Amino acid sequence: MRTTNFIKKNKYIVLLIGASRYNTHKYADIPNVETNIKLMKELFLDPRYIGVSERNIIVSLNEDSKTIERKITDAKDMAKNSDYTLFVYYSGHGIINPDNYKLYFATSDMDVNYLDTDAIEAKAVLEKISRSAASRKIFVVDACHSGGIHNVMGDAPETALMKNFEGVHYVSACDEDSTALFPKKMPGAPTYFTGALISRIHNGMDTDRPYLTLREVVDDIAYDFKYNKNLPVPQQSSVLNADQMPFAVNVAVAANMSSALPAIETEAEKANESEVESAWQKALNANTIAAYYQFVERFAKSKYAKTAENKIVALEEDEKWAKTESICTLIAYESYKKAYPFGKYISQANAKIAEFKNRKNDDEMWNIAYSANTEAKYKEYISMYPNGAHIVEANNKLHEIAGSKIARIGFWAVFVVALTFFVFKSGNGNDHYNGTIVIPSDSIQAPAATPADTTKSFADKTKNIRVDENYDAYSLERQADILLKNDEMGDYNVCLQKYEMALTIQPDNERIRTKYNELKNKIDSLFDRYVYMASRYLDGGDFDPNDFKECINKAEALKSGDPKVYELNQKFNALFKSNVK
Repeated sequence: MRTTNFIKKNKYIVLLIGASRYNTHKYADIPNVETNIKLMKELFLDPRYIGVSERNIIVSLNEDSKTIERKITDAKDMAKNSDYTLFVYYSGHGIINPDNYKLYFATSDMDVNYLDTDAIEAKAVLEKISRSAASRKIFVVDACHSGGIHNVMGDAPETALMKNFEGVHYVSACDEDSTALFPKKMPGAPTYFTGALISRIHNGMDTDRPYLTLREVVDDIAYDFKYNKNLPVPQQSSVLNADQMPFAVNVAVAANMSSALPAIETEAEKANESEVESAWQKALNANTIAAYYQFVERFAKSKYAKTAENKIVALEEDEKWAKTESICTLIAYESYKKAYPFGKYISQANAKIAEFKNRKNDDEMWNIAYSANTEAKYKEYISMYPNGAHIVEANNKLHEIAGSKIARIGFWAVFVVALTFFVFKSGNGNDHYNGTIVIPSDSIQAPAATPADTTKSFADKTKNIRVDENYDAYSLERQADILLKNDEMGDYNVCLQKYEMALTIQPDNERIRTKYNELKNKIDSLFDRYVYMASRYLDGGDFDPNDFKECINKAEALKSGDPKVYELNQKFNALFKSNVK
């Protein structure tokens, strides 16, 4: 349960584990780990930040796995009841076992061939910590691949593992596929993540609260590492708001408070009812986290104490939401959702997350359409995103293309009329026009295909045009080039065949071969896209059959008879019949 009594110094059990030296040559020593352990211990001991008694801090540096496991058990048992917070920290090498893909923490004397017995399995440590009686269990790992056990945490109470991990907050210096970094040329400095963690607590943060939560500290580090320092981004998972409980004194605010920090845990002297009422009214008028906090610390057993704590929780969420909206990024809204999975702004957060993800897909589709710069692609974008961010640009582009088409049609109409007139004029009196126009092969242009005409062959579209006798590779290439300008999918295979025929005549023509390969790759890419979209419709269950059929028809036009199309049609038929039943 949340409490504003943020540092119960005598109810804090701390276990600091470090492995800086290794017997194996496979893993290099990390002298920075010793600095980490030293600075972390000083942080917990210092009353300006946390102020834990030294008897409640256990240190394990360069010890074997058996000793470490015993100390984990000792720390768990020392946290006797729900008043306690258990904090476990590991710094060293993180190893993914290739035999079982489990994450292990290296020990100084380990044999890499016997990780199961010589190293410490991360999940086993987490499970042991979770069985502690402490109401809050914090596990911080500064090691490579340390994000490898977030998937067993779950970060919402509905997770199936909630019972096992109640009140646990797990923090990793990086994700599963990354390495945690340290300054190799400065062995006396802390590692990057641990150094940042300590630095932020030393300096405090710009809030109106006299304490810091571990969630906001790690969030701040993650943002800085990702956008400013290009370092591995730390990860965190939590259940039951273990990450939102006060973790350390916020020195940026606490120094300005009227009450002295050492008096935080002492029960306030008895006050008469009028004093309590006066103080409560003052807190209500101020309506700030600091004001309510000061009231609770002074009158911890008054009838208003619980109300004050609830107001602090509500104001903290308001503060988090205001900060989220000011940042207004997908990461910010997802961070709020993780911190408050059932918060009062969760519906707005979900809507914003959906909006950002839809906008990303919108932008990706627009980039594809803009790069292709074809009528088909712009129409596809408009059909998928009728209210998209680029809808005006898409319509403008379609108007430009339509205008260009009209100009081309006008040109060819004038050309055909003039040519027909020339044929009639040049013939003798007995000659009659037989309906065939003879024009050079490199002037052939297929008419623009209509939706019902997309599968017609090039020969059908040019049946009234007789190609001249110079029927060579260049002619075939030119025919395909002209037809491709219409950018109709039904023409792609016709063009591909023409390039193939041209290559049969001139197999060493690199220009034609390049065009052939580009078109083939385009067909493959589009086919995979429409197959994927059709598959997504099927997986979604509740879909419009017309959407599926549209994708399948496009895929069929690109690769007629492909087994993937046949398989999807079979699934569709089976699903549609079951839905009808």
